[in-house]
Amino acid sequence: MVAAGDADGSVGGAAHSTAEVARAALQCIGTPPKIRSASSFFLMGMHNQEVGHHGLLLMADCAVIVDPSAVELADIALTTAESTRALLEVEPTVAMLSFSTKGSATHKEVSKVVEALRIIRARAPELHVDGEFQADAALLSHVGRSKAPGSTVAGQANTLIFPNLAAGNIGYKLVEALCGSAAMGPIFQGLAISLMAGEVASLLLSRMTVPIVYYMMRKREHAQWAVAVAEGAADLVGILEAAK
Repeated sequence: MVAAGDADGSVGGAAHSTAEVARAALQCIGTPPKIRSASSFFLMGMHNQEVGHHGLLLMADCAVIVDPSAVELADIALTTAESTRALLEVEPTVAMLSFSTKGSATHKEVSKVVEALRIIRARAPELHVDGEFQADAALLSHVGRSKAPGSTVAGQANTLIFPNLAAGNIGYKLVEALCGSAAMGPIFQGLAISLMAGEVASLLLSRMTVPIVYYMMRKREHAQWAVAVAEGAADLVGILEAAK
């Protein structure tokens, strides 16, 4: 129905896995011409309002591409930046994450992130993006100043791009579990038509889906991504409204 234009969006996942919902979306809708890879992000609502945009962060990719190439990593960063702009209504400050900060370690995985950054800057020279950063250098201003002096992204990031799915999935779950943060997702992006999909607990559907879907779909003309609801999403709606 979404592909045919009969519906503005779709929520899925109560009885199917994230992979099954993503596969159906790609088969039925596909990606726009300039984007090679559909991906996902989680919207995190943090208690620490000094992190990200008043406590809000986008983290990608946490659910779709297991081991992205440099080109795929660039696609993830570009589409997530657009999602940040549309959802938070601020300019994205994108940090490309690694276990190295500005050449502190040498490895093929670090080189992949460096190459992805080169591709991003060639495709979107106006985008506020930098790397490679360890997570603390991306998020904490005093660490950023120490590890990456002169970078305008270090310590200021509102958009985190992980080097692979293992790092992204583990990272968001640790933040959610240890910090009591609200996590909403996986939110699929890079689709040709907006689609809401993901793992949605059945008991959350009646209580939380309507206000979140309404908020997201108000901005559907600005973005091409999909929305899912996770536990803690009710708190996240309040954080979103407070941060506007």
